[in-house]
Amino acid sequence: AGSSMRGVGEGAAVVAPDGETCLRNQTQGFCYESCLVGESTTCDTCWWSDCLDDVKYVEALLDDLEVSYKVNVSSVFATGVSNGGMFLYQLAADPRTAHRIQAIAPVAALPHNGFLFPPSAPIRYLNVYGTGDDYVVPQCNVEGRPDKSFSAKYGWYYSCLTNTTNFWATALGYQPSESKELNNDRSVNPCLGWSFNGDTVQTADVVSCSWDGGHGWPYQGTAPATWPAELMIDFFFGTSMPLPPPTPAPVPSPSQSSCEALCGSYAEDCWCNTECAGYNDCCSDFQQQCNATV
Repeated sequence: AGSSMRGVGEGAAVVAPDGETCLRNQTQGFCYESCLVGESTTCDTCWWSDCLDDVKYVEALLDDLEVSYKVNVSSVFATGVSNGGMFLYQLAADPRTAHRIQAIAPVAALPHNGFLFPPSAPIRYLNVYGTGDDYVVPQCNVEGRPDKSFSAKYGWYYSCLTNTTNFWATALGYQPSESKELNNDRSVNPCLGWSFNGDTVQTADVVSCSWDGGHGWPYQGTAPATWPAELMIDFFFGTSMPLPPPTPAPVPSPSQSSCEALCGSYAEDCWCNTECAGYNDCCSDFQQQCNATV
C-alpha cells in the first residue's frame, strides 16, 4: 500500500493511504467462525488484521512528507473512521509516532476492551460518535463494568466512551470531574470536554461530540455531513495550554509466549492483541476457545 495527496489548500495537505489494506498471502489463520455472526456473510481477513507493521508505515509516511513536501511537522493531525479510528489509539501509544502527532480525531471508534493505553506524548483528543452506534457501542452497557461496552449485534467488547475520555483526560493532567459543556458552532448536539484555557472546542484538549445516528461518518439527511470535518479543523488548529508529558506506555516486543499469555487473558472478549498479529496460530487457538465458551 502507498499513499496519495488527496487535497492541498488553505495551507494544509490531506494525505490518505491507498491500495490494498494488507498482503493477503501473509494473512493466515484469521478466518474465525465469529466472522460470520450478526449480519456478516463473508470473512474478509484483510478488513481488520494483518501481519504488517502499520505504525512503521505511518512513520515512513511522515518522513516522506517532511522531506518531499516540506510539511510543517509541528502541525500533524490524524483522523479515521471505524477501524481507521481505532488505529489512531495505537499511533498515540507507540513512541515511534506519538511525538509526531499533535491531535487525533477518531470517528465511530473506541479501543477494544483491554487495549486502552495512555498516549506516549501530550496528544489532544476529539471523539465523534453516533448515539445509536450498535457496532462500536459508546454506552457503558456491561453490568458491573463501568469501563466496558458490548456490541450484541457483532460480539465485540470495547472501552466505553466515558471510560475512554476520562482516561485520556487523566493522562493529560485533568480530573474526570472537570469535564464541561463546550461552546462550538459545528455539531448538532452539545460537546463535552476538558480545557485549561476556556470553554470552547478550540481551547479544549479532550472532546467528545455526538450525533443522532449509527456507525460511521455522520450524515445530514442523505448526504455525508460537513460539520465533523469543520469541527476537526477548529479543534486541530485551536490553542490549548501546554501540558506536562504523560508517562510513556511501555511497548514491549511481542514474543510467542507473551502473545499466548495476552491472548489467553483476553479470551473472554474474543479479541487478540494486534501487536501479536504475526502469531496467527496463537490467536486462532484462543479465538476457537472463546467461541466454544461464549
